[in-house]
Amino acid sequence: MGKRIFLTPETFIEPGAKKAWESSAGTVLTATRDSLKQFSKTPGSSLSICWTRPGSHHAETSRAGGTCLINNLAIGARECLYNHRLKADRIAILDIDAHHGNGTQEIFYSEPDVLTVSIHQEP
Repeated sequence: MGKRIFLTPETFIEPGAKKAWESSAGTVLTATRDSLKQFSKTPGSSLSICWTRPGSHHAETSRAGGTCLINNLAIGARECLYNHRLKADRIAILDIDAHHGNGTQEIFYSEPDVLTVSIHQEP
């Protein structure tokens, strides 16, 4: 096994990590695009749910956090809002996890077209 490189006390990169992060982000992008295509055929019928690892909701705009290097939720939301010919008008992100999705909140805090809801256990 190769050496771990720590970005924060909880966030590290190790051999194979790039492939895992790319696969996780790719899953979110595929689900987002498929959902938008379905919505274009039958408005009101679109829903995407992704359970992916590694996690993402602690990664902020300019820094990793927790165990999260990139924020897949933000990547999917941005794809919905800006980068697809079938773009959405508004996005709701429901984050159900033991920990608060602080990264997702930070990324979209000032954006009126994105609602972030984080349901997490009490500290």
